[in-house]
Amino acid sequence: MEPVTLGIFCAALVGAIFTGVPTVCALLVGLAAFCIYAWRWSGSVRRVARMCWEGIAPIAKILGMLALIGVLTGLWRAAGVIPAIVYYAVPLISPGVFLFATFLLNCLVSVLTGTSFGTAATVGFICISMAGAMGAPLFAAGGAALSWAFFGDRCSPISTSALLVADLTGTDFYNNLKRMVKSAAVPFVLTCAAYFALGPLIPASGEAGDMAASLASAFAVGPVVLLPPVIVFALALMRVDILVVIGAGIASSVPLCLMVQDMTMADVARTAILGYAASLPQVRALSGGGLVSMLDAVRIVCITSAYAGIFKETPLLAGIDSVVRRMSRRLSPYGGYAGDVCVYGDYFLQPDAGDYAGAPAVQRS
Repeated sequence: MEPVTLGIFCAALVGAIFTGVPTVCALLVGLAAFCIYAWRWSGSVRRVARMCWEGIAPIAKILGMLALIGVLTGLWRAAGVIPAIVYYAVPLISPGVFLFATFLLNCLVSVLTGTSFGTAATVGFICISMAGAMGAPLFAAGGAALSWAFFGDRCSPISTSALLVADLTGTDFYNNLKRMVKSAAVPFVLTCAAYFALGPLIPASGEAGDMAASLASAFAVGPVVLLPPVIVFALALMRVDILVVIGAGIASSVPLCLMVQDMTMADVARTAILGYAASLPQVRALSGGGLVSMLDAVRIVCITSAYAGIFKETPLLAGIDSVVRRMSRRLSPYGGYAGDVCVYGDYFLQPDAGDYAGAPAVQRS
């Protein structure tokens, strides 16, 4: 029964990849297969429902954070936070330092917003447009934009990925960020040096275009609109609870939307839910965010967390666990991939004491 169930799940994932069907559909197929397996194993529909709920309940806080971050990113676009950063950065971008500036700008925005995809779709797109106007190779500009668009996805105080990892592993979020920043310091400096050295070698000429003028015509830009990220990072440095940090980022952006960008309260509410929709075509790349933008992430996290409850209570993965343990004995804990640490619900089960230096099972705090 186990190979058939897992085979259905794998086939659904592969089919979704090749047909372009949304991943969430494949995950739902997997959830249905796992629930049927759990029902046949336990004989109780109520027990299966309890398994799923026990998987979802521990990450309820994370689901709320995902929704709030969606609201924050939408309001920061509408309040002029992201446009102002681009507005002030564009005049500093010249052909000789284009790659270096593109790299730093995407890194900065990804840290402020905590999203790699959102950064690539907004500032990354703007940088590619500027590269076209300057005659710079698009592949080089795209590489510089993507290179550290993913930086903030791990090292931002509002990174959903970092929040999820910290919650699921029972570790301290801010300690994790501190370690990630330390480990990224050397690669960051080396990458900056590489892009700075490559800049003069990349053929580019001309100006970056009228992006700054377009932003100034669409938004009221000024130092005041940079207040929300300053507040967020100040609270993060003081290690304030992350929910308070995100809430402060949202609360500080609402007055900017109302008083600086001349939005109505109805516009603010609409943006918080549906995301920011740019009215001018030249700044349409800045559209996005909002609660709706995070629904797919919320669905995926809910479904996969329900998996965890089923995996914990049933022997569905027992066969795979046995194979991985044998591999880890013959190769190494890293060679066996998950052999050294197998996650089951609230526990991290490591190999027996006789296998590797007597590492005991560690319970989540």
